[in-house]
Amino acid sequence: MPCFFVFGGGMIIGSDKADVGLSRKIAKTVDADIWFPYYPLCHEHDMLENVLMIFDCYKKMLGYYKPENIVLLGFSSGGALILDLITYINELNDSGKNIPMPGFAVPVSPGGVPVTEKEKRAIEALDKEDIMIPAEYMYLAREIMCHGRDIPEKYLATAHGDFRNAPETHFYYGSAETLYAFAPSYAESYRKAGAKCVIHVGKGMHHCYALQYYPRM
Repeated sequence: MPCFFVFGGGMIIGSDKADVGLSRKIAKTVDADIWFPYYPLCHEHDMLENVLMIFDCYKKMLGYYKPENIVLLGFSSGGALILDLITYINELNDSGKNIPMPGFAVPVSPGGVPVTEKEKRAIEALDKEDIMIPAEYMYLAREIMCHGRDIPEKYLATAHGDFRNAPETHFYYGSAETLYAFAPSYAESYRKAGAKCVIHVGKGMHHCYALQYYPRM
């Protein structure tokens, strides 16, 4: 089974040994080929450049595997990136390309830029419980991801992306994280697109709890 695993870090923190260790654990546990892209960070690049790099990696995977066998897995900003990939594939296909969708997707605690009043209110309410991601960062994230350039809104407000033809997608959130505020928007966007998604919620759990990894000492 091929797994396309995209790390998180708010587009400003790179991968570390724990991410590599988690990749190794996933590979051994489910007997998977792990593709682990080191995408460019937004210190010097913008969000669209990240999406393009992620797409290039995915396109290379299509040369080795059947698309229906490919699983997308990403946490935090990496979770948002695999969802942006779905939006980008739709954009390409609308322009005449014929890029197949992957077979399955698992975004863990994906976020986005808040754009609706409902999202903003939910983020502020959850900010009192979150021990990792402050609500104010999600507003700063727009400036970080744009890097001074004009980036299409659908790649920033990821929860409002284009999920037509998306594979079955299983979201994981902790109920005590600010990014849980985006779960209803993702569910609604998938519903409008006619795509299937399931949202799993860990009661009282924190950001990315579902992929937390403690390496052996």
